[in-house]
Parts: sequence; C-alpha cells; structure tokens
Amino acid sequence: MQDARGIQFSPETVAAFRRCASIYTWAGLFVPWVFILLAHAEWLLAWRELGQRPIAWQHDPTSIRSLDPLHIFTGLTLVASIAALPLVLPLAFFSKESVAKGAIWMLVVGLAWVLALLYIFWDPLVVMEWWMD
Repeated sequence: MQDARGIQFSPETVAAFRRCASIYTWAGLFVPWVFILLAHAEWLLAWRELGQRPIAWQHDPTSIRSLDPLHIFTGLTLVASIAALPLVLPLAFFSKESVAKGAIWMLVVGLAWVLALLYIFWDPLVVMEWWMD
C-alpha cells in the first residue's frame, strides 16, 4: 500500500493500525456510558449514605467524603469522554477494510454517543444535575 507522498506501508502495518483503531473505537463507544453508569452508582451510594435521595444544589457530591474516590474516577471518565470524542469517529471509519463498513461503523459509534448525550440532557432522575453542581 502506498500513500499520496509515495511512502510504502506493509500490509502488517496497516493491519496493526486497524487493530489498534478498532480497540480504541470499542473503548470510545462505551466511555460515555461508563460515565453515566458511574454517576448513577455514585448517586445511589449517596442516597444510601444520606438516608434520602440526594437533592441537586443541596447535597454536593464532593461533600460526601466516603464517595471521594468514586467521584474522582467518575470525573476522569467525563474528561476521557470529552477527549475521546474527536478521535473516535475518524478511527471508527479507518478501522474497517472498506469505506462502506467504515461509514456504517462510524454511524453506529456516532449514534451511541448521541444517545448517551440525549440521556444526559434528559436526566430523568436528576442525577447529572446533582453530579455537576
């Protein structure tokens, strides 16, 4: 395989890139959902700790000391989600052998991200508002 500048790429190099891109794409597919899951787990643990449902702007998640490690890890997954977004879609496209398969995979990954964002904005249990305060 040769690029526009005339540089040769061996099939093994291309296959290795596609494997790495595929692994990163699969990880990027689930990162926003892991953030949602961790935020809800933290909310449930805060409910258990407080003895009542956590109320946004009243029960700050950082004020519950037993949840500090989980809160830090949840924040890191949020940062990872934001950092992964610009890379996941192009890598999803290039992780497949054909343009059609790459485009379909890119649409699937994009749809998973859109659904995750819609759930975050919908926020039926007011978990995200509580977590972000």
